[in-house]
Amino acid sequence: MTTKKCPCGKGLMNLTSRDKRACFNGVDVDVTSDAYVCPCCGIEVGTVVQASAAQKAIADAYRRKTVLLTGNEIRLLRTEKGLSIKQLADLMNVCEASIQKWESCIVQDFQMDRLLRRVLQ
Repeated sequence: MTTKKCPCGKGLMNLTSRDKRACFNGVDVDVTSDAYVCPCCGIEVGTVVQASAAQKAIADAYRRKTVLLTGNEIRLLRTEKGLSIKQLADLMNVCEASIQKWESCIVQDFQMDRLLRRVLQ
């Protein structure tokens, strides 16, 4: 679906990709996200999937800007080393859920990032 009705009743909203600036942990990052935008009133709405994608894009932009491994980089390095999520979690002395979160959109702290780099490289 590329259009939705405006909640203000002002017409149809079009699916639009926009460049935005967001602040994450006090750091400004630039991302591109998709949302439905009303050409009359300018209101933006998004689906749960679009909001999730925007959140992941913001987290990964923050990681790149602060030189942390992104979720995709963690997953790639882990699979290149032939490690399962459980094996990596055991090596790092964390729970599997932590690895799963870092590979999706939760940002690891700098100490965990250093440990990830030691274990994965």
